[in-house]
Amino acid sequence: MKTVFKIFLILALSNTLIVADGYLDRGESLVRSHKSLSNTKYVTIREKGIKIVVSYPRSVYAGQYFIIKASMSNYKGYARMGGLTLSFPQMTSVAGEVIYNSFDSIKGYDPYSKLYNKYLKRAKRSKYYMIEGWEKRWGDGVKKTMRLRLKAPYSISRFYVNVRGVLHFGSKYDRYEVTIPRYGGEDQQGYSVKRFSINIID
Repeated sequence: MKTVFKIFLILALSNTLIVADGYLDRGESLVRSHKSLSNTKYVTIREKGIKIVVSYPRSVYAGQYFIIKASMSNYKGYARMGGLTLSFPQMTSVAGEVIYNSFDSIKGYDPYSKLYNKYLKRAKRSKYYMIEGWEKRWGDGVKKTMRLRLKAPYSISRFYVNVRGVLHFGSKYDRYEVTIPRYGGEDQQGYSVKRFSINIID
């Protein structure tokens, strides 16, 4: 590892890392999520027999730690595998830790990691930070959850997060994937995402 600007924190329930504190260019929010009466907001995606729910704070102070909870439920039938992905299009890294995880594995990916690209049908170097929970043999009706404790970055007024999910079905030689959301802006791997944002207060 080459930079002295990253702070490496061990994820609570895995051997992977979330790192701090870089950011990329600001983006525009692609969707609006429904609001609650408190500081907590929610994003819900319910499509194709899959349901994703993400809770997050409406606003936080720069440098303050906050919680993002993300869950994905499979109501489509037995899946060979699947995953829930959160990516951070402004950020080269994010400070924090995983405080709860029920996936088989969870991993953080720094920029320049090799990630599968939908259009190229092969791996391509990533541009920004991403966290993915992955499950093997995902049963029908089963919900998987991750809870992240992250540090609000400085120097930006809105902290953007992309969310999407995928399940793989079929036999070993006749496999197909189901992704949600069906529509939305695309992430660095070419998949549609729902984007939400958190207000950062200086």
